[in-house]
Amino acid sequence: MEYCPYCSGPLSKPLKVCPHCKKSLDLQTYQSIFKPGETTKTNKKALRRLWFKEHSRFLFPLLFLVVGLILGAVAMFGYSALRFQLKQKSMEQKITVLNSRLSEAGTKAVSLSDSLNASILVRDTVIQILAEKNKLLRQIIVFTRRMSNNSQLAPNSLNEANYFRRNFRYLEKQYEAQRRKQEATYFKAPKKPNLKTIPKLLGE
Repeated sequence: MEYCPYCSGPLSKPLKVCPHCKKSLDLQTYQSIFKPGETTKTNKKALRRLWFKEHSRFLFPLLFLVVGLILGAVAMFGYSALRFQLKQKSMEQKITVLNSRLSEAGTKAVSLSDSLNASILVRDTVIQILAEKNKLLRQIIVFTRRMSNNSQLAPNSLNEANYFRRNFRYLEKQYEAQRRKQEATYFKAPKKPNLKTIPKLLGE
């Protein structure tokens, strides 16, 4: 019967590891720890090999754990990098679409601004035309009232009649010219007014 040199446990047969204390029983390794000679020297390589054998049951799981953690970290990093790239591409596509929409909106805004400016210009033109028409209409009314109230026209007096006709025709042509200008815009003029005043002086 053999016994373990560490725990004195019985060994039924020669073993490399004690079943009781789990220590290595590799005597050749122990013998190689010390180099023969006048002075005893420790064989460091044999000590490292012996230490590794004794602690292998702890080292291998730890090694597998470390390797697993490293591989897991690499896999997670790769997965995160892939997701980041996909997210980045998606965001770049959205940014491109938004830039395109902003460009279209800017073009439409410029077009609307030009259209609005053109409308404002036409409006100002029409306001000026209407002001001129109103001025001419007032002149026609004042002129007609003056002729109707103050004129001493005799039935055969053609001078004042011709004077009235010339002035009235001039004012009427000016008014008609302004009305045609307004017709050229999209602010259409209302029904043409009847400007015929004092028909007997106009010969109508």
